[in-house]
Amino acid sequence: MSDKLSLLKKAHELLDDVTPLKFNCGELCGAKCCKKSSTDSTENPGMLLFPQEELLINDDSFTIKESSDGKILICNGTCKRSLRPFSCRIFPFYVSISQDEKLTLKCDPRAFNTCPVSLKKKGTRHSVYFHRNVIRAVRILMQDEDFKRELIKTSDFCDGLYSFYRKMLQER
Repeated sequence: MSDKLSLLKKAHELLDDVTPLKFNCGELCGAKCCKKSSTDSTENPGMLLFPQEELLINDDSFTIKESSDGKILICNGTCKRSLRPFSCRIFPFYVSISQDEKLTLKCDPRAFNTCPVSLKKKGTRHSVYFHRNVIRAVRILMQDEDFKRELIKTSDFCDGLYSFYRKMLQER
């Protein structure tokens, strides 16, 4: 097994038995993150995979497509939780990475219109075990330069969205 796959497997294993809530959060919203929107006729936009991550996922419930950003996994709405990619395992969160590589788990602003957990609604306080294991998993992935680059790219993008939203709200 390659070094990349070994790191991915360790990161996945840390998140096998923990979820954002102490119950299946898909029960809150009908698993909206796994389905295309009923109000949007486009397909499920999918989740970006880390380099080689598709090799850990061999299941008919997923379609993997190439994009300009890399490989994207598209879910058909049901899957074996043990086969989910890293991005699905931590959804609706991302890890913000500061210049000094301090890691902070934050709600992904791209999830706001999909996930009630991202909106911090009553009964959606996330598990401390989940939080701890996501941070541990990211530290493992950051040992690989390609993974680190992808994590920082996501962090910069999501942090930039928050900055944009703050500026928009201040102008009102």
